[in-house]
Amino acid sequence: MPWKLMGQTPRPASQSLLLDYVSDWNVVTLFRALKHCHWVVAIAVLGTLLLKLLTVASTGLFMLQNVHVSNVPTTLTAEATFSGTGYNSANIDSNAALIVVGNKFLDLPYPAGTTDKYAFSPFHGSDTPSDSNTILSGTVDTFSTDLSCEVATVKNWTQGCETQHCEQTQFNLTLSTPECSRYQFNAFRRSTSAVGGWHANVFSERCASSNDDTNTDRVIFAAAHWLNDSAQVQSLVCEPTYTISPTLVSLFKSNQSVAEINSTDKVDTSNYTIPGVTAVDIVSGLLSTLTIADSSVGTLIQLNHGLSANLADPNNSYLDSFYRIATVSSADNLEPLLDAANLEAISRPVYNAITAQVARQYLMTSANKPFNGVYSASTEKLLVRELSVRLMEAAVALLVLVAGAMCVWRPAKCTPRDPGTISGMATILARSPDLSNRLAGIKNRKDLKSSLAGGLFASEIASIDGQRSFSIITKHDAKEDMRVAEASSQISWWKPLAMSLGWRILTLAVPLLVIAGLETTYQISQKRNGLADITSDGYIRYTWVYIPAFIMLLIQALFECSHFSTQVIQPYLELRRGGLTAQESLMDNYLSKLTMHALWSALIKRKYAIFTTALTMILAPCLTIAASGLYSTEAASYVRAVSILRNDSFNSTVEPQAYHSGQKGIGLTGALVVGTNLSYPDWTYDEVVLPALKEGTLMDVKENTTYKPTNQSSTADSIFELTYPGLRAGLNCTVLEASQILETTVYKGFGSSMSVSLSLGGDCDTSSRKVDNKTIKWYSMTLPLNGTTYNGTAFGTFQVTDIINEMPECPKMVGVYGVVSNPNSTDTDGIHTTFTVPGFKIQSAKPDESSSRRFADSLASQLDFDSFLPTSNTVTAYDGFDNVFIAMMQDQETLTVTDLEQADRVPVVINATQHLYRVLMAQSMNGNSRLPLEQETKYQGTVVDPTRVRLKQSAVSTRILEGFLAAMALCIMVAFYLGRRTEVIPVNPCSIAGAATLLAGSEMLKPDMIPPGSEWCDDTELVKRGVFNGVVFGLGWWEGKRFAIDIGRPEE
Repeated sequence: MPWKLMGQTPRPASQSLLLDYVSDWNVVTLFRALKHCHWVVAIAVLGTLLLKLLTVASTGLFMLQNVHVSNVPTTLTAEATFSGTGYNSANIDSNAALIVVGNKFLDLPYPAGTTDKYAFSPFHGSDTPSDSNTILSGTVDTFSTDLSCEVATVKNWTQGCETQHCEQTQFNLTLSTPECSRYQFNAFRRSTSAVGGWHANVFSERCASSNDDTNTDRVIFAAAHWLNDSAQVQSLVCEPTYTISPTLVSLFKSNQSVAEINSTDKVDTSNYTIPGVTAVDIVSGLLSTLTIADSSVGTLIQLNHGLSANLADPNNSYLDSFYRIATVSSADNLEPLLDAANLEAISRPVYNAITAQVARQYLMTSANKPFNGVYSASTEKLLVRELSVRLMEAAVALLVLVAGAMCVWRPAKCTPRDPGTISGMATILARSPDLSNRLAGIKNRKDLKSSLAGGLFASEIASIDGQRSFSIITKHDAKEDMRVAEASSQISWWKPLAMSLGWRILTLAVPLLVIAGLETTYQISQKRNGLADITSDGYIRYTWVYIPAFIMLLIQALFECSHFSTQVIQPYLELRRGGLTAQESLMDNYLSKLTMHALWSALIKRKYAIFTTALTMILAPCLTIAASGLYSTEAASYVRAVSILRNDSFNSTVEPQAYHSGQKGIGLTGALVVGTNLSYPDWTYDEVVLPALKEGTLMDVKENTTYKPTNQSSTADSIFELTYPGLRAGLNCTVLEASQILETTVYKGFGSSMSVSLSLGGDCDTSSRKVDNKTIKWYSMTLPLNGTTYNGTAFGTFQVTDIINEMPECPKMVGVYGVVSNPNSTDTDGIHTTFTVPGFKIQSAKPDESSSRRFADSLASQLDFDSFLPTSNTVTAYDGFDNVFIAMMQDQETLTVTDLEQADRVPVVINATQHLYRVLMAQSMNGNSRLPLEQETKYQGTVVDPTRVRLKQSAVSTRILEGFLAAMALCIMVAFYLGRRTEVIPVNPCSIAGAATLLAGSEMLKPDMIPPGSEWCDDTELVKRGVFNGVVFGLGWWEGKRFAIDIGRPEE
């Protein structure tokens, strides 16, 4: 810039010879250039600052963050397809109905592939995120049923005895519709002793007044309030249909539950039905599952099949299975059943739900069929951050403008050659004798400024003897003539800021302190699983990206300053040693070289001070890169100590019956858990029943406040771990000797059965007789057998001894396959339980056997297990076994037929029976053994909070930064040692006057050393012309009074 200014018009020294835009900090240079309106300098400096901003902004350009992605294409796999092969409505078991009961009564979820209306092929996606909120969506075939109903007219109803002795009275109903004049069937029955009650059921009947081949069965929903001499009846006659159509289904990947299900826009021609399976066949399956589930569903009423009913109450409920399910939430208000619209509204949902379960279980076969779908999930993705993008866009746009401005305004053709080297400055100064004379003998900056004060300076191109000449000329004003040139004899030494002791200490201390800080924070991050909790996704995230990068830029600036100072002072430091050729000293200029070039050149020329500082400049940009990955946010589990209050207790004397005046469906819950594999009801898990806890009393022990998850915006559940006392029932089983099996009788034919007489000891008998003056007592058990196939096959039954159960010495239950006698008890164990919070859903419960203690002996059970466990009326490999043994073999798979046939497998049979008993009793005690808590009880546990987002420090970035910083500190220490000499030059050589002062008055400026025209030659050309050949140079004192660069070796 000063050369350009002098080429335009004569300028004072402050605007020309003394103008220095090189050695100052770029921010200072920027403001000075703006002050003097030197726009091109300001633009150039602005460009360097924009590059720094671009570097910092780029460190936060990409961030790994948890985001929600939607409708991402993927390949899904259907796990089943619709098929009617082997469908037989008579083979349908109770599970279809029980699953619907579980949903209506206990709010348990439907199995995979079903909803309350539809059955569809479950599907999964292997190449999709495993997050709990991942939703898979695809179009699959979906089964749904429909009913076209019309209100029927009651043509007639009659009542009469069902049996010869008239123990039961039946209700006969005749209905008509516009399409059929007579539907006639036996609708309801009740005890003849009852005065009346509510009845409702579903039927499948054909029009009795038509023999048309198109006449198919209709579904009839009928309800009545039937008294002894009157009845109010409401009924619907419905035509059943079903379709299988393509439907867009969305599932949660984690548990296959339905997120959304919508019909597609495909035309009706894509709908179809299953060949060989009619809607009537589906209805038959519905009636079959309801019939088999009747015992289990019977526990939904409090009458125990009418045995405990108040027969004098005209409002007793005698609803059959279908309507016990339909009215489970409104069993005390049955009046709506007599309204046609309400009857349809109550009946249709249950009909759709049960038929959907029938279709899922019996009209689908396994498949593995890929198809196209999409998924939506929360997943970690590399995001481009908007703030960084905008900063970079702005910086790049400004850089484009800066580059354009530089191209237009750059100082060009201001000097005949590069004046940056000492030799280059010497060739110009050799043509400027006035300036050389003026600067000769200057020993400090003060004298330098004084010698130039009042003068105007300009560059000039002239022709002398036909030779072009470039020189700096001096033009005097009036004050110049009056100036008295008095040079001080005192020399003062100039040294760059970076070579001061304080700066060197700072340059060494900062990277070492940063290394110590990085290691400290890294160790804290490792020990505490992070440095801090992050509760916001806002702009605060930029702080741990931009701040480390900014700090690394500051460190880089420290080393840049040292590198620059070393490059400036190095030629003069070499000259102070003396005896150097021009190529070794005068022509050396590392400021004009790229860092890699300077590094290589310094290594070749063995200038190790510049080599080491250049090496730090190679490493310095890596600091910013490594710092960009230094900190990141990660989900981290956080274990917190918590306390919680217990909500209830257990009664040690209550009989856990299958029915209870205050709790319905107690036996049903056991049937659901064992037979349909549905989720355990609240506060039960596997074999144990747990005290209920007050969720609102969950307290953070450390903070003494109500527990709240760290990240309350997260949908992830926390894990609550607690060990506290729960109950687990048990059987103390004893194997009877063979001599105690008195008699086994098989009755073949219709209704084949087996009778077994057992000697249980004491008064535990149901029959007795005298043989040889001796009374033989026995307990008889009967179990049904398949008379057509029985030929020594295994059998088994497990029954309540309801006749002898009042005697404490007698067993409460007896199992026969061999014979097992079973007293029972209930223990309280320390249960290590894992809940999800919120909701307190049990994930696991493991009894601690070492903490077990007896809670109650002989806790009597009136649970008739065989009565309410799921059953089937199909002939299977398990004929000869009651529902208890079938549950162990088929549902729980804890027992095999082989185990029952081998005498040495008795422990296996006992363990399987024990497990089933415990599971069923847990559900029974959960329903009717609870009592209000008399004394407040607090338990201590822990919550594992996965919602916490922690700021973590990367081990890789930490080690890279520590290594690079240590290497840079070592390099700069070597550079400081090699450049330790302080008395090198008296003035700053970065200005024209400063560089010229060290050459003024030198012998090397004479024409015989630097011929005219040499200022137009670069250093390479000077070497070719032999300029400076054969001489050496040095920097020091000459003739005792002049400190400068000259030919030869200085005096000192």
